[in-house]
Amino acid sequence: MIDTLLKIARGSQCTDVTACQVALENAAENQRSLVRSVLDSKLVDETQFLQGISDWLQIPWWDKELTSVPGQLREKVPAR
Repeated sequence: MIDTLLKIARGSQCTDVTACQVALENAAENQRSLVRSVLDSKLVDETQFLQGISDWLQIPWWDKELTSVPGQLREKVPAR
């Protein structure tokens, strides 16, 4: 999985592939989120990286802006 995420990072304007690999390996060793470790490192373009993961997992990417959430729904599912 690290190799796949590193490949996606390279395609996401990764500024330091070695540092990205270290971040992934450290996250794996500490049983932390691999994706979050790459995003927290700020070594990749976040949108491109997440789109790359979306493509890899074959999950459709939503490009449209979200419209406002109706009041009744906001009451039932409040934002954190």
